[in-house]
Amino acid sequence: MNNKRFVSTFSMLLGCLAAFGGQPLAMADSQPLLCAAAEAVVCHKDGACERGPVDRVNLPLFFRIDPGSSVVHSLTEAGRRRTSPITGTTTADGITVYTGTDMTTGWTMVVDRSIGKMTLCLATPGAGYTVFGACLPDMAASKASE
Repeated sequence: MNNKRFVSTFSMLLGCLAAFGGQPLAMADSQPLLCAAAEAVVCHKDGACERGPVDRVNLPLFFRIDPGSSVVHSLTEAGRRRTSPITGTTTADGITVYTGTDMTTGWTMVVDRSIGKMTLCLATPGAGYTVFGACLPDMAASKASE
């Protein structure tokens, strides 16, 4: 694992969360979110597992959840824009669970809207991924819709 990159990404996330003064984020269910993935674990069907920064396992570092349009937008390391449809959303006790697909990949993302913690799980025909990170309200999207 590239500890320097993980520490850098994690520090950035902590800095963003500190900007809110430690107060609950109180994100509305319909509010777009900007998320950063800090670390990923991937396990292949042969039993081999790898842990490290998300770009090491070909996943985007940043992505945007747009509940109003029911899509997740991301940008790959190569600069390719991707859009994945959100096929289901459930919210209970401040936790929102999104589900969706991206070609042959199924995914589920859990966001604690009070503190911003995020866990994303992806399943492909030959591997499973678990991604840990954080989300913040996407203020740019909120201002654009005002």
